Amino acid sequence: MSLNYSPMFFLTASILCICVAIAKEELKIEVIKPSKNCFGRAQNGDYLSIHYTGRLANGVKFATSLPNQDPDVPYYPGPYRFTLGKKQVIQGYEIGMKGMCIGEHRRFTMPPHLGKN
Repeated sequence: MSLNYSPMFFLTASILCICVAIAKEELKIEVIKPSKNCFGRAQNGDYLSIHYTGRLANGVKFATSLPNQDPDVPYYPGPYRFTLGKKQVIQGYEIGMKGMCIGEHRRFTMPPHLGKN
């Protein structure tokens, strides 16, 4: 089922991206908070709106779209908006966002090669 039932589909999700060099060259996806009501899942062509926080393997934040309490972390006022499947975001997000529901929170742990477009 496509989520294109309105002019813009907003998938607001908290994404925690842990970018690490892991031996297994795959994206690890963890559902942190499931959606209470999932009426459709994100798929290519859907316009998404997300919040994210990027962390290194040691837990240090390197970027966020959420209001920032730490002046040393770059703040990119969010939410971040893009069309899924159009290569407008890093590959890890392209893979990890597919199938997400509105309100769902996921954690992505990705190898470096998925941290680029």
